[in-house]
Amino acid sequence: MPAAPQVQNPDTKICDQGNVAAVAADRKSALASQAKQAAPQPETMPQCDLSQAITQTINIVSGAKRPDGTPARVQLRLKRPKTLPGVTISTIIEPSPYNGHASDTLGRHANTFAQDATPPLGQAIQQQIDKIFADASGADNPNREDLPVTATADPTVPADAKWDMTYEAYFDNYFVPRGYAVADLDAVGTGNSQGCVDPGSASEQAGITAAIDWLNGRATGYGENGNEITAADWSNGKVALKGKSYDGALSIEGAAAKPQGLKTILSVAGIADWYDYTRFDGVVTNPSGSKGYDLDNLATYVSTGPDRHSCNDAIASNVTAHLERDTGQRNAYWDARNYTAKVTADQPSVFLVQGVNDPVVRPSQSVSYWQALQNAHVPSKLWVTQGLHYRPYNQRPYDYVRQVHQWFDYWLDDVDNHVLDQPKADVQGPDLTSWTTQDSWPAAGTAGVKLTFNSDGSLGKNAKLPFVRQQLTDDGVTKTTGNLIDPDGASNAQSLAYLSPALDRDVTLQGAPSFTVNAALNGPSPYLTALLVDYGPQSNNYYTPDTRYDTDTRASQKLCTGQSIAGNDPCVSPYSIFFRTTPENYKYNVITRGWADIRHWMGDRHQAIVVDGQPTTVTWKAEPTNYTVPKGHRIGVVLLATDNEQVSIFANTTYTPHYTGANNDPTTLGALTGFSSVTLPVTTGSDALGG
Repeated sequence: MPAAPQVQNPDTKICDQGNVAAVAADRKSALASQAKQAAPQPETMPQCDLSQAITQTINIVSGAKRPDGTPARVQLRLKRPKTLPGVTISTIIEPSPYNGHASDTLGRHANTFAQDATPPLGQAIQQQIDKIFADASGADNPNREDLPVTATADPTVPADAKWDMTYEAYFDNYFVPRGYAVADLDAVGTGNSQGCVDPGSASEQAGITAAIDWLNGRATGYGENGNEITAADWSNGKVALKGKSYDGALSIEGAAAKPQGLKTILSVAGIADWYDYTRFDGVVTNPSGSKGYDLDNLATYVSTGPDRHSCNDAIASNVTAHLERDTGQRNAYWDARNYTAKVTADQPSVFLVQGVNDPVVRPSQSVSYWQALQNAHVPSKLWVTQGLHYRPYNQRPYDYVRQVHQWFDYWLDDVDNHVLDQPKADVQGPDLTSWTTQDSWPAAGTAGVKLTFNSDGSLGKNAKLPFVRQQLTDDGVTKTTGNLIDPDGASNAQSLAYLSPALDRDVTLQGAPSFTVNAALNGPSPYLTALLVDYGPQSNNYYTPDTRYDTDTRASQKLCTGQSIAGNDPCVSPYSIFFRTTPENYKYNVITRGWADIRHWMGDRHQAIVVDGQPTTVTWKAEPTNYTVPKGHRIGVVLLATDNEQVSIFANTTYTPHYTGANNDPTTLGALTGFSSVTLPVTTGSDALGG
């Protein structure tokens, strides 16, 4: 476990104020925010003028290699306050592959497997990767969310001070005046960093550790003029990593390397196990709602660095050759990219954020990583939101900034603010308006409750005779999953449904449900899909970006956190909550879902031969959830084969590839009642599930 920091006075003078009015306004806002806290804690206060901030670009020699075998240099761009002589400060880095101009340059893999999957051997995906970059000039598309702001006529503000560091517009405006350096780091093979992209690899990790080593005097860096440059006169060597999605994954990779000086990371929807990003218990899935998308597509998409035109062979041999799309199996390639399995007690502390409805980086990523952190007793904090692939700042801004600020103050600036004495988890309710705190997630007392599928369509704690093999026919390639589900909970030709009695009290679920199905498949597809469903009038609220706040008349209601200077304010538009007013028109809601490949009934490392019609018992987990099923509703399970869903932020999202067979024959699935079940992670309301 990392050592606890020593107590430090958070108001130690570090800067001359410069623009006294700007700093004073920033400090007044900070004091007002602190006064609203139930139990105010010491924190670093704004005392530095953002307009006087120093910006630097450093190209750092890393342990990663270029295509010619020479060391790759990675680029770090930072903004730091103009501090008093002798003052040293900490650095917060956002490593990212998205600082260049990304473009799709590799075609998607075949999402329809034309060969029968049973027996499975011999299936192959033919994917040409001979020429990733057809046009050296590149019709690239900007991928950066916060491109530099337009320079203003104000001559008192250096142009560089108007650039936002990191993807969050408020972040440097908030932390630089409080005495932190804030930096962007281009991942290996992206932006202005040399080398070739290899997601989740040791090479990618080496680029991150190089930046931390430079801040600690252990790596060589060069300025834009080519001269060697060090951070010895201003860096205290303490570093945090932060980011969302791939950026969060890079932060997790950095933590696993445990470089001296890295104290903590903040990961929002970060990938902790790259296998589970594109696979699910042996099933080849489609992350980001993109059919046929895999890790080599991601690698070529972000391959924007100076060596990108020489990286075709490296991506083909280092990524594509190891994917095993035909089997879906874990292998040594995936093991090397499983950072959940690499968690140890002596790694840096972790602040995690995850939305349970995220279809891009699914919640199992953060939840599995969180559980590993708890098992290793790593100091950690968790936010569980109901959002999709969102940043929490747009949903609960001021509480989020306060907690992140306290977290960084504790680990980087040695402020004794008792952050580890606070509840470990902040949890958002399904109504989107309520938040609770817990000392663990799932909450203490959460226990598995097994409910059996019965031949009369019921779902209960007791199995009922007769035990019958009930059958469906896969129609997931021509219809969306929503069109295969009966809104009232009945089975049909394409889906099997099993429902509990109406609940006599609320039932709260926290964690990952699991399904066990005795299945017999006939036809080309090896896949099983199970949906956990809330049946009843739905008043579910949901988030929508509110662009109305961009108008002048509502500008005062935008979210503004941090110091403003000419040409650079810290303001963004919040997300509004859309409240359904006609719940009777919405009869059900899919709580969570999970997929299985019947060939992997022994686990994701072994693919068995399964003969058509042979009964096989398969157990698999759904994605974790945090959900309350209201009193009067019913809990249901719907079984399908292929999962082709309509997701709110994407068009038709085929979660699983579709096997068609030689003659495009359909697949039938037979599930044996009495021997098939779901186990729910019930936090409260177990008695409502009856007998």
